[in-house]
Amino acid sequence: MAADADRRGATLAGDRSGYGDAAVSAQLIEALIDLAALLEKTGEYYYDIVPVKRLVLGDGGRSGNCEYCIEASDLGWIDQDDVFEGPDEDVDEAPLHFNCTCSVEFGEKRKRVYV
Repeated sequence: MAADADRRGATLAGDRSGYGDAAVSAQLIEALIDLAALLEKTGEYYYDIVPVKRLVLGDGGRSGNCEYCIEASDLGWIDQDDVFEGPDEDVDEAPLHFNCTCSVEFGEKRKRVYV
């Protein structure tokens, strides 16, 4: 315990010899190189149209629907290929279960793709 306290005190004072300065420096340099590569790509992108869907709660809103429908609705817009979790199995669209009054709304979103 005393050694830990001494190391913390030395670190606060600026001595970091116990923490591998070479490793930290190498990680910092690698992160800066990655950041520079990202900054060079700025401006080189295009937009792709991705089909999406979301579950719209049926009659009763949040208080009148089951936990499966509420959780699926809370996901918001998801890829059209994704599925909603139902009580019996995963499903692509409504109804999620027997007596489900929810519906699925389809749309598109723009996704930035870097070259």
